[in-house]
Amino acid sequence: MANVSQYEQNADAVDHLALECGAHGYSRAQTAACIGISKQLLSTWIKDYPRFTEVMERADTLAQAWWEGRAMDGTAQSRIGGTVWHKSVAARFPHEYADRQEIGPMGGAGRASEVRWNIVDPKETET
Repeated sequence: MANVSQYEQNADAVDHLALECGAHGYSRAQTAACIGISKQLLSTWIKDYPRFTEVMERADTLAQAWWEGRAMDGTAQSRIGGTVWHKSVAARFPHEYADRQEIGPMGGAGRASEVRWNIVDPKETET
């Protein structure tokens, strides 16, 4: 099998493992470690193999569902607390949970060129 990548040789097993990792709430870094590859190689496979792109999108969805399930069943509150849970999901799933407001013209590749943080002192809002 000349010129066959590590992913292509093991696609079924890699895909299954990635989905299992997602189902347990693993991040992409944890998934890469579980598969036995670097985060960079994981990113390369996602870019190069449409099948793996779809697998990782499904794994990300499963991971988010796992984290949200911990909030719904009370596990997050009782074990790590709401604040830590929120910081964890904000870091893992910034589009849904990050506390920020993006303003201004969009930069390259659809990224905001400016992020503005408003720090509010509750004492100043009391009148």
